[in-house]
Amino acid sequence: MTRLRACLLSSVALSALLVALAGNVSAGPAEDVKQRVDQLPTAKGAEFWRLVAELEQLGPEAVGPLSEALKAPEAKVRMGVAKALYRCGEKKEAVATLVTLLAEKDKEVRRTSADLLADLTRNDANFGNRKEIESVLQDALDSADDQRFIVALSRALYGIASNIRATDELKKLLKAKDGEVRKEAALALAELEDFDDALPILKQISAEPGDKGSLARLYLKHKALQDSLLRNKVGPAAGGGEYALLDEMIKLIEGAYVDRTKADKKALIEGAARGIAETLDPYSVYLSEKDLKELQEGINKKYGGIGAHVSGRDDWLTIERPVYDGPAYRAGIRSMDRVVDIEGKSTYKTPLEDCVSRLKGEPGTKVRFKVARRGWAEPREFTLERAQIVIHTSVGDMLPGKVGFIQINSFGGDTNEEMRAAIDRLTTDGAIALIIDLRNNPGGLLGEVVQMVDRFVPAGKVICTTKDRDGKVIDELKSTGADEFQLPVAVLINEGSASAAEIMSGALQDFGISVTIGERSYGKGSVQRIQGLSTDKNSAFKYTFAKYYLPSGRSIHIERDRYGKVDEKAEGGVIPDIAIKLPERDLWKEFEFARILDSGKLDEYLTANYDKNKDAFTKLADETVADPAAYPGFDDLMKALKTKAEPSEVAQLARQHVRGRVADDRKREFLVDLNLDTQAQRAVLEVLKKAKVDAETVAEYKPFAHSFDK
Repeated sequence: MTRLRACLLSSVALSALLVALAGNVSAGPAEDVKQRVDQLPTAKGAEFWRLVAELEQLGPEAVGPLSEALKAPEAKVRMGVAKALYRCGEKKEAVATLVTLLAEKDKEVRRTSADLLADLTRNDANFGNRKEIESVLQDALDSADDQRFIVALSRALYGIASNIRATDELKKLLKAKDGEVRKEAALALAELEDFDDALPILKQISAEPGDKGSLARLYLKHKALQDSLLRNKVGPAAGGGEYALLDEMIKLIEGAYVDRTKADKKALIEGAARGIAETLDPYSVYLSEKDLKELQEGINKKYGGIGAHVSGRDDWLTIERPVYDGPAYRAGIRSMDRVVDIEGKSTYKTPLEDCVSRLKGEPGTKVRFKVARRGWAEPREFTLERAQIVIHTSVGDMLPGKVGFIQINSFGGDTNEEMRAAIDRLTTDGAIALIIDLRNNPGGLLGEVVQMVDRFVPAGKVICTTKDRDGKVIDELKSTGADEFQLPVAVLINEGSASAAEIMSGALQDFGISVTIGERSYGKGSVQRIQGLSTDKNSAFKYTFAKYYLPSGRSIHIERDRYGKVDEKAEGGVIPDIAIKLPERDLWKEFEFARILDSGKLDEYLTANYDKNKDAFTKLADETVADPAAYPGFDDLMKALKTKAEPSEVAQLARQHVRGRVADDRKREFLVDLNLDTQAQRAVLEVLKKAKVDAETVAEYKPFAHSFDK
């Protein structure tokens, strides 16, 4: 909520606070919550929100009873309780509830829940996964036909993700037939400080009595004051010239922009260069010196550092998995360890890229940091010498029944060599079939993927053709291999498989080498070139110069709108031979599982049980089922979690943690989880069928051997 809106509503909040303070002495949080929640179903208007305000004033001690109150059957009650719960500090559970209420039948509940999401989360943090919430809001906008609901959703979308779709949707509603909708859209745009299109309607509203008129007048005064200050500081507009528009904007920023540290001319010009590139397509970008270095690291998968895959889990820098031949692992650092300090600076709520940049450095240099682990009385300090870290882009493992499995996560300079080595090792060990996992592979080097496809097809086959903007052939990339691949092959793809991953999956599909399983791929059929810039020797411009075509002549390119959305009827992408989606959890479960992970109870469970049951846990990590009864101490874990999730679902979460610990012990990650991964399950069954092996004869595959029978 903006400061202006907050000023207008402050009297309401103050009244609610006075009412709350005037109440009787508390009889205990549970009873206080119950007394007020029992009144919510019949309360209306100001009375409803007064009760919610009283719940908010109960504070953190009321979190437990409020969480229980979320089980109320009435959507309106859950909405009010969620608002109170957020104010009492349990933000994630509150937001999860409000997000689920966006699908309610009651229009007023839907609208108000969206408005609460906007008001509560604006300029706040630690309320959940922004990307996931943004995705839900986008989906809700896609299906919404209630214009006032669209206004509320747009406010929430902008506040949570600063997504430009929000302002676009509001601008459309400025032309709505319903005058009240036009007013709400104009006020929402003013709240987001996007005045230009909304000004005529704001001026009309400002002449009206009541809250909306007052709010419009405040917004207009605010804008008039800003404009006046800007004119006084900057003076008249800049003169003509080829780049007069940019010159004028830079002068305005240098003269009056509120944050002087952002008014650097070189940075502004660099920002303009980025903007020019962004107007072309999502793949054309301006690359600064830093960008170029990161791009090179991304392609080569080599950098100087301690060797760890990290995240910002629970606002701390967390080791998701150490690189098993890196300095961190050799020093005893393990998965889920928390790096709390780097060179004397805390990592709490520090941007992930800042923490990573502090850990990285030239090989041979040293870095000092502190690590916290459950079971340690206090953080321990480490001083490690950075080393050259190589992230392998293609790794293989043998699944039960001699099914080879190769995961390729991108196409860098060593990917072809790594894949061929993995294939050779697997076939030497007796593999009877091969699964290639290209899911969530964003692509990479075109030349590399052509060499990889070459491993599977005989010489002289056109693997990929590139054409320029006039449709003229730039190059035909052909295979040079001698023999066809003899084993049955399945390729896994999903909507995260793009570019070079689509060339590989599409070419193997076109040549009849593989059966393709999963979901339609992303649809990036364009090729980029990186051109150094003479005006700045340390920068470059990556731009699209061609499109590529698969062996059959098809283009897989899919055009997207400015929000990255695709028309469902649009052609393109690699279409799997067998379409299958991974099972989706209900949204409340996603948030509940996130709460469980954030609670640290699973870490405590492993700390208490792993070492004394290591053999049992190692066996459980390899099994393709998650039986709660098989997990030592599981009943105590369920009691500690106090969760609404089923024991079998909690066992699956525990299994993920167990596999992480077992991977650390054996110094090798698990590439696939056949307990939950239905796409991989289907791939196993398909290649075994082609290899004339009955899946029932492999013990690990019995649980899903007939899952896909029609």
